[in-house]
Amino acid sequence: AANIVLSFTLFMALGATGIAIATMLSGWINVALLVATLRRRERFKLDQTFRRRCAGILAASAVMGVVVFALVKFLEPWFAPASGLVAQGTALVTLVATGLLVYLGTAHLFGAAQFRDLIKD
Repeated sequence: AANIVLSFTLFMALGATGIAIATMLSGWINVALLVATLRRRERFKLDQTFRRRCAGILAASAVMGVVVFALVKFLEPWFAPASGLVAQGTALVTLVATGLLVYLGTAHLFGAAQFRDLIKD
């Protein structure tokens, strides 16, 4: 419900970017509601594993953000409409795949997750 209301509201003000922002905000609203519910039930505990993994996730996200930002600047000519649909698609796939690989690698490196935990049968 929050996503729908925020999407309509922010779309009017910001266009398509508003929908992405609304989705992010509704995700954080969901997190807050889950934490409040778990605290009320006395099931929310921030143990050492959570703290370590959370720090690793934040660090991996930051590294991925820097790499993706730099890659967008590098691939900027490929994203231009004049470059054609194939070049744009290739640039997008390159950007997403690189972001994913950087995140997975740094999450493993920073102890946020082990590869065997990320890829399960």
